Amino acid sequence: MKKTILLLPLLFSVNAFAVENPCLNGCTLQQINAYNKANYKTTEQILREADELEADMDKQWLEEKRKAEARRDTLPPPLQKEAGQTYETCASRVYEKASEIIGDNAKNYIIVTVEGDDLDNCNVTFDVKTFGEACEYLSELSAIAKPHFTTAEYCRFLAEEMEVLKDYRGIVATPAFTQSVQLERDARLMPIYKKHDENVSKLLDKWEKQQKQNQKLQKP
Repeated sequence: MKKTILLLPLLFSVNAFAVENPCLNGCTLQQINAYNKANYKTTEQILREADELEADMDKQWLEEKRKAEARRDTLPPPLQKEAGQTYETCASRVYEKASEIIGDNAKNYIIVTVEGDDLDNCNVTFDVKTFGEACEYLSELSAIAKPHFTTAEYCRFLAEEMEVLKDYRGIVATPAFTQSVQLERDARLMPIYKKHDENVSKLLDKWEKQQKQNQKLQKP
């Protein structure tokens, strides 16, 4: 049967660019019609799928925000410093050393919290900030202060997430970032998020058990 050159207007349905074009090398008119019919989506379907995807991404964002707040709540209260104070503290000493490691003001990358104010006997904990810019220095920073109990897991999660996201960095917000590509990216991210949630839950359970154990030991 004679093949015809792909007629672009026939494939300009609202979902035409969401899948690979099987008629790239030509199709019969019958094949084109069958392809369009099989892949056609109504505007209502597309809007519903977009709403579902947006709701799912919002849910992921809220969950990450919840975990970040939970991590923050488990940190000791930050050291309070009055205006004009310049003397060395446990926190300032860690920030100074961390700045030397990072090569920039460490306060832009980590959060330092302290229990006790004796320079020779204080418990210092640090956590990386939202996007984990300090994760690459985690080993070096851990040598000068104790990382928060979820910090290593958070950095591991970010590394896995970024490994996936880098494959889409050049096409986000371009016509090439179609709905099918977005769904593909989200499908690859889902198991990473799930693993992270499970690991954080395990770490939190362990921390809570340790806190209860410590309280029992402190009781007379």
